Formats: sequence, C-alpha cells, structure tokens
Amino acid sequence: MTGVAGFCAMCGAARPIGAAFCPSCGASYQAEVLGPVATASPRLAASPTAIVAIIAGALAAVGAFLPWATLSSGLMSVSKAGIEADGMLTAAAGGVAALYGLLRVIQPAIVKPAVRVLLLIVAAFIGWVGFMDLGNVTEIIGGLGENVYGSVGIRLYLTLFAAVLMAIAAALPNRTA
Repeated sequence: MTGVAGFCAMCGAARPIGAAFCPSCGASYQAEVLGPVATASPRLAASPTAIVAIIAGALAAVGAFLPWATLSSGLMSVSKAGIEADGMLTAAAGGVAALYGLLRVIQPAIVKPAVRVLLLIVAAFIGWVGFMDLGNVTEIIGGLGENVYGSVGIRLYLTLFAAVLMAIAAALPNRTA
C-alpha cells in the first residue's frame, strides 16, 4: 500500500513514501533534508502546454473584440465587432482556456484528465461558434448587390485558430520545459 509522505516543495505534487525524487517534476527530495532550500517557494515552470493554452485563450478573448464582418459601398463602410454578437461567449471561453494554462503553470499536479476534457469542450464550442459565424457571414456576403462589397473579419479566423490551439493544448502531456 502506498501512502503520501508530504508534498514536493517545488511543484506541490504528492510525495510518495520512500521516494527520492518527485514523480511530477523530478525534484530531488534530498535537498529538503539539507537545509533552507526546502523552505523555498515552489518554482513556476511554464510547460509548452500551459503556454499554448494561455496564447489560445488570449487569442480567443482578443478576437472577440475584433470585427467579424465588414460591408462597404462606395464611400461608406460598416464593420460589426464580434462583441456585438456572440463575442462575449467567445471571450469567456478564451478566459477559461487561459485559466487552464495558468493552472498548469501554478499547480500542474491538479490538472486532471477531466480538466483536459473541459478544455476540449471549450475548444469545440469556440470552433463551432466560429464555423457557424463564418458560414453566416459568407452567406450574407454572397447575397449582396453589385455595389456592396463584404469581407470576413479577422475575428472569425482568429477564433478558429484559437480553437485549434486549445485542442492541441488539451492533448499535450503535462511536462515542464
């Protein structure tokens, strides 16, 4: 029967009884008996997964405020920002992804498979919203008259890119750089 002798001073993971090294971050437990090093605060190590998740969340949140469509006719041009439509949902979902990345930096041991599944659900939601909006905008643009021109805004492309990055972040292993 295995038990827990404490927690790693470096990453906070559970320390199995008799272990010489942390199973999560590889830190030596020998340093803990040598002196003040053991009382040092845990190091924050950003894994590639955490970095990807934070970037994806930031892209989705920023993209929510960018234009998702622009219509122009002669001297007049009108843009519709993502925040005016379903951008608030995209911004909130981006915040969830960024929070996931921050959790992986601060306390990687608490990121369990269920949390990864949650990130995959968020990525699927953002991707679905992006594809639906892209379809709606292209349909509207296709039905414009001769003197009116339309274009898909960067928000839709940024949202789809962020969804792919979130899915990648959920699939990457929990290792530090």
